[in-house]
Amino acid sequence: MSTTQIRILAIDDNKGVLDDYVKVLVSKPQPEDMSGMEDALFGEKLTEDVSARLNCIVDTAMQGDEGLEKIRQAKLTEPYDVVFVDMRMPPGWDGLQTMKEIWRIVPDQFVVLCTAYSDHSFDDIVRELGMKSNFLILHKPFAPDEVQQIVQSVVARTSNQVRTDRKLASQLERAIVNEELSLAFQPILNLATGEIWAFEALCRWERDGKPVSRPDEFIRVAEDSGLICDLGNWVLREAMACSKELESATNETIRISVNVSPLQLKPGFDDALAYMLIVNGIQASSIGLEITESRILETGSESETVIANLRDLGFHILLDDFGSGYSNLLGLASKVFETLKVDRLFCAGLHSSSCTIPIVKSVIDVAIGLGKNCIVEGVETKHQEDTLRRLGCNLVQGYLYSPPIALDEAIEWFRNRNKSQSRFAA
Repeated sequence: MSTTQIRILAIDDNKGVLDDYVKVLVSKPQPEDMSGMEDALFGEKLTEDVSARLNCIVDTAMQGDEGLEKIRQAKLTEPYDVVFVDMRMPPGWDGLQTMKEIWRIVPDQFVVLCTAYSDHSFDDIVRELGMKSNFLILHKPFAPDEVQQIVQSVVARTSNQVRTDRKLASQLERAIVNEELSLAFQPILNLATGEIWAFEALCRWERDGKPVSRPDEFIRVAEDSGLICDLGNWVLREAMACSKELESATNETIRISVNVSPLQLKPGFDDALAYMLIVNGIQASSIGLEITESRILETGSESETVIANLRDLGFHILLDDFGSGYSNLLGLASKVFETLKVDRLFCAGLHSSSCTIPIVKSVIDVAIGLGKNCIVEGVETKHQEDTLRRLGCNLVQGYLYSPPIALDEAIEWFRNRNKSQSRFAA
């Protein structure tokens, strides 16, 4: 029978109670076979993997602030699966304040609030914390079996993917702190002249020359785990430093375009970017901010205000994956975004289906009709390039021209661009 290792933290103001948690979860044998048992807390059948013997590693902390420090440290190594928090912990934080602080550090942390019936009602707690799917209330006094059942239930509802994502998030946070990430640069070209219009900066996470995780994977985890602002700020700082180096090496101002998650577009983000410009000694016009169409509606009008402020500062604003999201963004695009970037899926369809051509043409026409630049990404073949030129596209990006490359290669690529410009004459 396989063993599932579970990391647990118990936070209380009573050492005797904390010792009991350890005794219950570590010393008492787990059931040999829970296969087929029903999870009483969540109403699900325990799977064979979940019903395996549990190996509980239990840490304890006196008071909420000590517990929070342990959670902060564990987040960088092996995050806790379950945290038990006592409601009353005088003279420090009570359970509700402790939970708030925990979720500020680890938004998806599963927490069990241990409270007597004389404490807050469930409705009181929901009003204080909001309706959450990652916490339970355990009423005192409770039996050892109840504690064990909660642990088993949390394991039952925590999929392998969730556990993998949590581990990846802890590794990613460490990579950001230790600056283990890097940027690669892919040129965006003027289709008529072959000149470089900009470079898109793409984040890479490698160790010993091999990828640790794909960008789409670790960016998704960053957004889900609350790390996206830290990751995004690192990318922006690095891109601005590279912009300065690129300008010094070429004696020309070449725009670097950076992907920005809509989750970053909160009040104060514009001020933070303005400060980064001062630190790096560059102009806002040398940086493009690519914002994905398909997610921007999730963040509402607050994001629109921040985007407008960024444009007023002089940043070039691009609407990424244009055509894949929501048509009612056209009103926003016509006012704020200066460049519309067509989703690569449209370009891929130029080979396989003739019906894609009028769709791509209509998207390009919308962009041009709004007076915007139009970039089509994902160009990989000469046939796609010829079709896009015929459809009136003015800017292109893709492996036909160059894969993402290191900064020194991008500098050399820029210097040699005139050698290949003749192939664009049409």
